[in-house]
Amino acid sequence: MALGYALLQYTKMSKSIRNTVFTAALLALTGFGVSWNEEVARQQTPVAIGQSVLAEFSGREQTTGTLQLETELSRDTVLLGQYQVVTIRTAPFAELDLALQRPTGEFDTHLTRQAEADELGVYRWRFLINDFELVGSPIVLVKAGAGDQYAASRRSFTVQTWSSAEPMEEARHPIIP
Repeated sequence: MALGYALLQYTKMSKSIRNTVFTAALLALTGFGVSWNEEVARQQTPVAIGQSVLAEFSGREQTTGTLQLETELSRDTVLLGQYQVVTIRTAPFAELDLALQRPTGEFDTHLTRQAEADELGVYRWRFLINDFELVGSPIVLVKAGAGDQYAASRRSFTVQTWSSAEPMEEARHPIIP
C-alpha cells in the first residue's frame, strides 16, 4: 500500500515538473519568436502597400514605378450595399497585391488579396461596400510586379449612406422600388 502511495506521489510530482519545464520552454521560444519577428520587420523594406501610400493623398489616380499600370473604378460614388468594380490593366500575368484602405487609414483585411492578371494583363476585382467604416473616401491600392519591373497605383472613391446620397440615376433604395 505504501509503495502505491509513493508511486502516486512520484507521478504527480513528475507531471508538475514536466509541466513547469514545458511552460518555461514555451515562454522562452515565444520570446525568441517575437524578438526575431521584430528584427526581421526592421530589416525588410515594407511590403505593405499602405506604408508607402499613406502620405500625399491627392484624390486622383497616382502611379509610380517602371511597369505599365492603369486602375479604373466603375463608380466614383458608391452607396452602401452597392458593388465597386476595379479594373486593372498591366503586363500579362503580372502579380498583383490589392488592398482597400479605409478613410481612417486602417486596412480592410477582408478586402486585401493577391491576384494575377490574365494573358491580356487585365484583372477585375469586384467587392461589396457593406461596412459603415468605409463611408467617406476609401482608397484602392494596387501593386503590380512582373520580373524586375513594378508599379504601384492608388485611386480613391466616395462611399455614401443612402440618407446622405445625392440622387443618382441608377441608384435605388433597396426597400423602395
